Amino acid sequence: MKLVKYEFNKSEEKYSRFFSISLDLLCIANFDGYFKYLNPVWTKILGWSIPELVAQPFIEFVHPEDRESTIVAAEKIAQSVDAVSFENRYLCQDGSYKWLSWNATSFSEEKLIYAVARDITLNKENEIALQKSIKELEAFKFALNAHSLVAITDKSGKITYVNDLFCEVSKYSSEELLGQDHRIINSGHHTKEFFANLWKTIAQGKIWKGEIQNKAKDGTFYWVDTLIAPMLGQDGKPYQYVSIRTDITQRKLSELALLERYRACQF
Repeated sequence: MKLVKYEFNKSEEKYSRFFSISLDLLCIANFDGYFKYLNPVWTKILGWSIPELVAQPFIEFVHPEDRESTIVAAEKIAQSVDAVSFENRYLCQDGSYKWLSWNATSFSEEKLIYAVARDITLNKENEIALQKSIKELEAFKFALNAHSLVAITDKSGKITYVNDLFCEVSKYSSEELLGQDHRIINSGHHTKEFFANLWKTIAQGKIWKGEIQNKAKDGTFYWVDTLIAPMLGQDGKPYQYVSIRTDITQRKLSELALLERYRACQF
């Protein structure tokens, strides 16, 4: 086991105070791959004692998947006078890993690397969680768009978004729909009271559910099972509405056909 001196000599003692009070991980490493000096934050962040960290090559603490890129970064640092930035994962004493963001430079005459690292584990975990959420939302959006007619309106009812299925069923292009309100597809089947009740419900921040007959651009009628959800701002008032509709035209036509047959049998 190789032990490396990691304490400042007396002429450098005043600089060690800066190392001691830093909230970041500070280190000086030899070109041979061993730490020469580490500040106390290393123990606080990773759990290893300073003697444990300086006793073996620092690459041994790097996550196996990050070792190649770390070696490349170390070689670049040794050959450059400019600071080099990179990220990797370091092994903790409990077996977990911490993400560290590095800035490092070298002093070639002494064959030393000076580096500062910051624990970015929480940011990385949030980033990974965000990417996972985005993928899940994309999958949900794909499934929703394949099955439902989706539209978003502002608080005044002007359409700000429609998906492809909405355009396909209504026979309007998105350019024709955006900026319009839903009167563009009003079939005239429902009363004014029907829509007044709908708007009263969602304006109060409540979800409205029901079946609506609409009219496509070519004059044909279609039925949709509709859910309209208000999106509330910090003041608790709706700032936009999301409507999710399912085309139930075939079901309604079947119901009407059965009703007509029933009526015919009564006479």
